[in-house]
Amino acid sequence: MMKPPLLFALLLALVFLSPVAFAQQAEPAITIILKDGKAVPTATIKRSGSNVMVPVQIGTSMGEIGYPVANIVRIDFPEPPEIKEARDLLTKGKTADVVNKLKPVLHAQQPYQDVSGNWWQEAAQVNLIALVTDGRDAEADELIAQLEKSSADPDILMLAKVLRAASAARKGEHERYLSVFDAAIRQSKNRETLANAWLNKGHCHFALGQWEPAIMAYLRLPVFYADQKLLLPAAQLGSGRAMAGLGDSASASEKYKELIEAFPRSAEASFAKSELEKLTNNPPNP
Repeated sequence: MMKPPLLFALLLALVFLSPVAFAQQAEPAITIILKDGKAVPTATIKRSGSNVMVPVQIGTSMGEIGYPVANIVRIDFPEPPEIKEARDLLTKGKTADVVNKLKPVLHAQQPYQDVSGNWWQEAAQVNLIALVTDGRDAEADELIAQLEKSSADPDILMLAKVLRAASAARKGEHERYLSVFDAAIRQSKNRETLANAWLNKGHCHFALGQWEPAIMAYLRLPVFYADQKLLLPAAQLGSGRAMAGLGDSASASEKYKELIEAFPRSAEASFAKSELEKLTNNPPNP
């Protein structure tokens, strides 16, 4: 029978050693897929030049082994929860919070921009929409340049082009940039790109006082791109304002009410309430 002092000593050793053991046996969250078919699971990685470094146990010590990026098919990262949280914030119009929320994701994923499987590009796209919406044009242009440099994906490049045109059009050259949105609509099959192109086409027509084309562009989103929830509040508000510009106050009021009901916490809902109040207090002459 084991003596109590010895048993106590063994239990004490387990208490102090267990964090180390658990750390070493932690379930890998990242998997590197190599061109030779090998899968390398790991809890952490870091970038060093043209290599991705992975910690390995060497005897009683920890070391590192490097895998050349040229030999990597992709890295399967877990999706950062901040991206979903940022999308939710964007639907509420909290664009500054979106940018702050995504900063750590962009920083952590930036070293792997050139490796398939990274989340940098998706985080950058959400961040870019927030910057463009917030009128932070200099930051948006810088991020667009990074997207264009880091990606060969034609869909991402077209989205970057559309958002660059959206940022520029807001400075007053609405007619000039309509052609960019029309080209994207003709050429792209990506739903996010198309939704952004239609929305910003609507903005341009609205700024030019072209109410009917603006309405047709805006209404494309709830009809054909209802899954692009980040853009729906702006499209609903735009269509309501364009209907009001056309003199159709009843339809405008209906659109404002739909927006307030569907997206009550969005920034656009606040504008819709204000516009609806104006129509209620100042009905058009019969």
